[in-house]
Amino acid sequence: MTVTVDVWRLQQLLAAVRTHPHAEVAHCPICCTHLAEVATLYRGPLLAGELWTDSRPFEEWLLLKREQIQRQALDALHALAVHHEAVGAYDQAQHYAQRQLALEPWREAAHRQLMRVLALDGQRSAALAHYESCRLILREELDVEPDTATIALVEQIRQGELPDRMTRWQDDKMQHASARPVILSSPDPVIPSAPPKILTHVDPLPDQWLFGIARARAALLDRLCVEQAPWLLAIDGIGGIGKTTLATVLVHELADNPRFVEVAWVSARQSEFQPASGLQSLERPALDVATLTTLLLEQLMERPPLTASNQEQRILLTQLLKAQPCLVVIDNLETVVDGAALVPFLQQLANPSKFLITSRVSLQGESGVYCQSLHELSAEDVLAFLRHEAEVRGIQSLIDAREEQLRRIYAVVGGNPLALKLVLGQVRFLPLAQVLANLQEALGQPVHDLYTYIYWQAWHLLNDAGRRLLLVLPIESNSTYGQLTTLDVLAPEQLQQALAQLLVLSLVQVSGDLEQPRYTLHRLTKTFLLREVVQWLTPADASSTM
Repeated sequence: MTVTVDVWRLQQLLAAVRTHPHAEVAHCPICCTHLAEVATLYRGPLLAGELWTDSRPFEEWLLLKREQIQRQALDALHALAVHHEAVGAYDQAQHYAQRQLALEPWREAAHRQLMRVLALDGQRSAALAHYESCRLILREELDVEPDTATIALVEQIRQGELPDRMTRWQDDKMQHASARPVILSSPDPVIPSAPPKILTHVDPLPDQWLFGIARARAALLDRLCVEQAPWLLAIDGIGGIGKTTLATVLVHELADNPRFVEVAWVSARQSEFQPASGLQSLERPALDVATLTTLLLEQLMERPPLTASNQEQRILLTQLLKAQPCLVVIDNLETVVDGAALVPFLQQLANPSKFLITSRVSLQGESGVYCQSLHELSAEDVLAFLRHEAEVRGIQSLIDAREEQLRRIYAVVGGNPLALKLVLGQVRFLPLAQVLANLQEALGQPVHDLYTYIYWQAWHLLNDAGRRLLLVLPIESNSTYGQLTTLDVLAPEQLQQALAQLLVLSLVQVSGDLEQPRYTLHRLTKTFLLREVVQWLTPADASSTM
């Protein structure tokens, strides 16, 4: 029996759109075909009308998931309206604009889309009549008047001037800003009472030379500097790969850039690894919307209103981030649940402000988030890294080491910078062969905490299918999808879901091309699986892999 899940199919389609090469989604026929299926699949709120449980955590999760999927559906409908307007299919463009308004009657960008296509279709009177409906809805729902872009459009229509391509492009560019209006407590923007505190809350630049980040750094810097989408950017990758370091470098590079007036940095880290003492718990509350709001106000204002209600604080924070462009870094967003809870809130706050998130889990499934994945250093980068660090630290044994010996380090550790630093620290006291043996065994040494830090949470986030697939990948590493299906470990539907889960948690890398991708384990992951995961296997886990 074949079972299909609309939400899963919807996410597959959106992932295909995100990864497909095109200049603009709305002008790509292939992607618009995918988006049309998304529009068909989305028929309303997730689990609408179902009373599954009286669990408050479940209700909160369901609310956030409904919001996320509706955001994605609205973005798809907007792109479809743009596409059909561009090709002159005005009936279809009207349909998709009206569907947006059925979901969010106050969505002003959709009102403009509908007015434009009515005018272009020769229905000038209908377009002007719709403007009056738009004014009434905005007044009743939000107690605001139409913004300047809407007023300018209606004047064009009254003058008999059909909107040109540039007008439509500009409106498409700003649709994210007007899609999520915020009710302000006063019409005047709030300006911080303190002078800018750029870099006050940011770590200093790392003192070591950085390897293997040039391409990711350039891609993120370009997108942070432009005054347009993406408003949310994420750096994802396995623990210790250098996400926080890259974010720190980017913030320092933007310190003198007039693009951002202020910088705020919030850490969601719950624990950290110290090479001398292992994994240490940080006494810090979990990062939720209320906590994040308070922390940001404390950084952005000289006298934050800490006694105000959470709703009042959220309104004030929205005003601050809408009044002037700020860069907000949220470091170490550790779980899928954290991302699902915070991303919809960040989307409300964004534009002109931007958010940079670092996370062990990928946010590819979140609408409107640009994701930059960090992978292990290449073999050549590792050798250069080891040579450089040996010179800086004065480790003579590594300075004198042959290339063959350095490649042995790469063969065991791979390109994880954090693990490489552990090796460098131990080589001062032990022969290289012993260090590598200790790293493989990891029997109660601080390095065991490193493995725990990187993998323990990921292991427990995996479902049964994800664990079973991960356990066979050391044998079948660098396999194609077809090769994995021949293992007969999982049914095809389970295999697809398990692969998606491993990718989200950054436990595998994808290489090859679109036609024949290959799934590869990080070397550190392989060592971990072969030596450590057996300690965590339950009887059910063990029997399922046999």
